[in-house]
Amino acid sequence: MALVCPAKAASRRLKKLRTTWNHRLHNSDGDDDDDITSFKEIEKIKESNISTLKLLGSGGYSNVYLAREKSGRLFAIKLLKPSVCVNRKLLPICTADLAVETAILANLNHKNIIALHGIKKGNTASMFKNGSFFIAIDLLNETLKDRLERWRKGRWRFGNRSNSNSTDSLRYRLEDVALGIAKAMEYIHSKQLIYRDLKPENIGFDADGNVKIFDFGLARVGFWEDDNNSASESRNNSWRNMTTRVGTPKYMAPEVALGDTNYGFAVDVYSFSLILWQLVTNRNIFNQRKSTNALSVMIATKQMRPSLKCVSSGILKELIEQSWSNNPNDRPTFSAIRERLMYMIENPRLIYNNSGGRSASIMHSLQARKQKKEVRERLLFLRSKSNLSITGGDEETENEYDCCSMLTKEMSRQSIRTYNTSIS
Repeated sequence: MALVCPAKAASRRLKKLRTTWNHRLHNSDGDDDDDITSFKEIEKIKESNISTLKLLGSGGYSNVYLAREKSGRLFAIKLLKPSVCVNRKLLPICTADLAVETAILANLNHKNIIALHGIKKGNTASMFKNGSFFIAIDLLNETLKDRLERWRKGRWRFGNRSNSNSTDSLRYRLEDVALGIAKAMEYIHSKQLIYRDLKPENIGFDADGNVKIFDFGLARVGFWEDDNNSASESRNNSWRNMTTRVGTPKYMAPEVALGDTNYGFAVDVYSFSLILWQLVTNRNIFNQRKSTNALSVMIATKQMRPSLKCVSSGILKELIEQSWSNNPNDRPTFSAIRERLMYMIENPRLIYNNSGGRSASIMHSLQARKQKKEVRERLLFLRSKSNLSITGGDEETENEYDCCSMLTKEMSRQSIRTYNTSIS
């Protein structure tokens, strides 16, 4: 079997990305005049102007280092491992992956997605051939995996109202971590990308505590089964000719683990559900002693999932259960997930409510109580005002008082109807 030139492999992958991505985003044929995979607009960084300080992390085919420019700017650089650069079979594949990741990051701009600051200056083709190409990205302080482990050692007990103001509280995790991930994934899907490897190891935090998704090496653009369909994040339609069994087995959706080549956005929702479960329970998922193949089979065929008994919130339990459904069509979109998380954050009682199911009734009941409280406060104010001006005959106040009284009665009737619905 003839070996492929790394530069040609990267060029082919970039051309395919340009064609599919332009078609999905701009309904064009991917002409060179509208090349969204071009590196021309990306800042070029001279290798002689930076110094590598230390190794920050290591992936399947690349290493990430802390680097400093002569100007004093700090950032992270990602480049291929030395072992990959000398492997003539792996080099074309890994070079193409890094090239595609560079093109994707150059076209994304979101608070919760790692930013691309530049690439190595020089002849791109020759750098692809010898594996010296690198990208400069945001510097992150720690990954979600590290933070979960740190929280786990603290033995934090969730659902404790008295500690709800702590930075380690469940509400904080939903607002600053889960919601940020959901917003980033909603944005990624709006760009017609499937991330395919969502896991704590690929989620990090910057110096300001902002959650950021990184490592887009497995992200792909695909075609719908029906090319006449308009591409939208609101659809979970399958894409055709996708790579099977890609990603991390513990977070891999059942349809991907079973070898299906037609899948869509829902695979990322499944992965998110497991991360959300970890954030809520502060526990590890699945038994580490199980082999990769055995775990994939149990997840896909026996529908093995982490236990929901340790999730006290009914509305959170419902969201997690829907998101890891074996049927991709039953999983919500990230737009719906974002809206539900925002509602929970605005109404913390729902987070700590231990009643199961009926989340819609709970929301309506909470809204009714809030409105009734506002009316009661208004009535108290009007009564005090009426007592002070008894001789003045404030007609406007009396009319407003009558309106508020009628509103109070109507709210009482609505609360009774809501209660009857919730227990029926």
